[in-house]
Amino acid sequence: MSTAVSFSADTMRTLTADINFSADVLRNLSADINFSADTVRALAIIVHSTTDTVRNIPNVLTTGQHGNVKSLAITLAEKTLSDNFRVELAGKEIALLDAMQGSILDFPYNFLANETTLQNGIQTVNGMYDVDQLLYTPFKYTVSAANLASEHAERIADALGKSLNIEMDDFTPSNNFSGVGATYQNILSGLFGWTSKLPQRQINVFIRGNTLNVIQRGKENSSIDISKTKHTRPVINRKLLRSVWSGNGNGNGGATGITVDPIPFTGTISYGDASVSYVAGLVMEETHKGETTTYSYSDGYPASKKTVNSDGSRTITTYDYANTGKGAFLASETEVTTDTSGNPSTKVTRHIAIGNGWYATTVENDGEYVGATLSQGKSSGKASKYTINQSNLALGGTFGDGGDGLNGSSLIDTEFPVVGVEFLRELTREIEWLNRKTQETITMDIYNHGHVVDFTEKIIFDGATYFLVSNNISRTPRELKQSVQLVRWY
Repeated sequence: MSTAVSFSADTMRTLTADINFSADVLRNLSADINFSADTVRALAIIVHSTTDTVRNIPNVLTTGQHGNVKSLAITLAEKTLSDNFRVELAGKEIALLDAMQGSILDFPYNFLANETTLQNGIQTVNGMYDVDQLLYTPFKYTVSAANLASEHAERIADALGKSLNIEMDDFTPSNNFSGVGATYQNILSGLFGWTSKLPQRQINVFIRGNTLNVIQRGKENSSIDISKTKHTRPVINRKLLRSVWSGNGNGNGGATGITVDPIPFTGTISYGDASVSYVAGLVMEETHKGETTTYSYSDGYPASKKTVNSDGSRTITTYDYANTGKGAFLASETEVTTDTSGNPSTKVTRHIAIGNGWYATTVENDGEYVGATLSQGKSSGKASKYTINQSNLALGGTFGDGGDGLNGSSLIDTEFPVVGVEFLRELTREIEWLNRKTQETITMDIYNHGHVVDFTEKIIFDGATYFLVSNNISRTPRELKQSVQLVRWY
């Protein structure tokens, strides 16, 4: 074809280089050609396409007094791969799968339209990552050997056409994810989703531009201080945490069926003019205003109690139990008190199970009937494992030194999909650290901050270090704000 040829068609392209198309119609254009249509595209490179239409030019979104963008919101959230993108446009219509490109403050974005709504000339567009199809398309994933989590992440980043930014303690997953039907999204979820059970070391996975980020909390390379940034009055929530664990691992060096408990407290607690001494979580001696009481035990049940009063009198109580084969309950208490002249007095308290959860208690003093009561509930039965563990921790009990037993807490069974004794031991220490910590969450809006708060950095506020939970960035012609939620543990 020669120069200056005009076509009337659906799409108009200006091409200044050799271009080969494999499509419904093959055109070989070797000179300047002008098309008349709704859109003009200038292509100056060699392009090979096997589809009917190729869109390479994104819609650049701008806002302002006369801009077409009425509002724009991007939500960055933990424990999710995809950010939420929403824009309202006037005077411009976006088609599904059109690219939308722009920036908020120093945060560039590039999304594809996956849902649109048009009403009264205003179009609302929801966006998705530009690699959405790759993320969610099932395929056969194969690996030749057990890979580290970082090696899986490298393969996925390369398949998505992204570079990888990874900051974490590496580990070997128990699953190699091989098989038909895998998607990159569910592989990433399987690799790192379980870490949310330990929120202080949770691994967040997210895409920023051409980079796949895998960032573990506490491993961020930078910090920002928002203390002096204009903000609304913070809403501060605090709660006490209890961490629990039963680990499970498979493979070389792994451990199976790990159940670990805190070591009972041994020591003395003093308050005022009183003190209590414990051995292995059981009270052994009490002192108060010259009065001393000592205890002895049999199979974890109190066997006797001896009290020496300040006036020289003493009381010895012995406990007898009835064994039902599935436990024991207190059957009788015999209390012998000897005054300073050596005169004894005996009090006997008997507990009898009468059925349907009822117990009758009778009291005799020196052989004379004193009275009786009815009560519900097993008398002097051992507490549940949960109550015993929490009691030991409240008294000051600790976990072990991380020996072969992988000591820790096990109130709820949880399986971590990892292998390796050392890594499981590290997780045990993290669980120990988290137990009975205060979790503090702050929610507020910030303004006039030239940087978008993201998961790539720690956040300093009023001298304390926080981590990002979510950030809802919204922009209108009149306002730009970031609604952030931050968290820390102490």
